[in-house]
Amino acid sequence: MRRTGAIFLILTGLLVAAWFPPQETVAPAAVVGPARSSNLAAGSPGPRGEGASRRAEVRALWVVRHTLASPQSIDRLIKEALENGYTDLIVQVR
Repeated sequence: MRRTGAIFLILTGLLVAAWFPPQETVAPAAVVGPARSSNLAAGSPGPRGEGASRRAEVRALWVVRHTLASPQSIDRLIKEALENGYTDLIVQVR
């Protein structure tokens, strides 16, 4: 009797799961809002002229903290990232 009840509950759960399909989610890269303040992500066009609101793909560059030694190195890093098609910078902060 207990086995029949367990089988019934499992089959009912599977039926309910099949009845309600999972919800579709939006990738975080497709959501652009005021919280993203860098020039790379704020909608400035990249080398191909595409804005951040239209892009479907993220091309991120990991920046090690030793790379950010001076304001000139930061400017050079951002310029090269834009020229090479990167859309986001992930900066190591310590």
